[in-house]
Amino acid sequence: MTLGRRDVEFVQRSLGSVPPTALFVGLPGKFPFRAVSLGAYTSRNQVSAAGIESTQCLPFLFFKQEMELSLIGLQNAGKTSLVNVIATGGYTEDMIPTVGFNMRKVSKGNVTIKLWDLGGQPRFRSMWERYCRGVSAIVYVVDAADRDTIPISKSELHDLLGKPSLNGIPLLVLGNKIDKENALSMQALSEQMDLARLAERDSREVCCYTISCKNSTNINDVINWLIKHSKTKS
Repeated sequence: MTLGRRDVEFVQRSLGSVPPTALFVGLPGKFPFRAVSLGAYTSRNQVSAAGIESTQCLPFLFFKQEMELSLIGLQNAGKTSLVNVIATGGYTEDMIPTVGFNMRKVSKGNVTIKLWDLGGQPRFRSMWERYCRGVSAIVYVVDAADRDTIPISKSELHDLLGKPSLNGIPLLVLGNKIDKENALSMQALSEQMDLARLAERDSREVCCYTISCKNSTNINDVINWLIKHSKTKS
């Protein structure tokens, strides 16, 4: 399928571009670049390739869609806070840790999002794979201000995505709590989580944002990315 100039311009207007607050790691075999890059598509060839791929995403602009997301990550990373901010825009400082899992449905325009909030304590991590199978996207939340837990968070993520049942599912890594002074930058988080290796190893789209659930920083960008890049279900 070849898109003309007007088609590409329509796709650009409809889908926008990856905002500068996102680190797009890439999708091997799909996009014409494999290195980590900041910002949006920058060349005519890249825009054309993005347009071809994004024709699969265009239906969300016109028809009702359903998305199913699994939110995972270590305990106290802010997964439940993220669910609440997406659903209501509200933030609570004293959040009770999730025991097992919770499910919540949220509507954003014509899109209905089913959010699986999975417990991050060690005894619950074995069930992550089960609740990630067949979802529209995996959202992995990291406490960007707790540097001591980054190696564990990285290990758990890489082990999880090594499961064949999760091949091809888009991955969005969120570094939460950037309102704290010692929080990692987006670039540092991506490097310490070795996201480039995940993009090279697996046939999946990988993207990284830094957010603050407390201040709602970049939350709208996260929602927009998920709607545009997840595997939506009609």
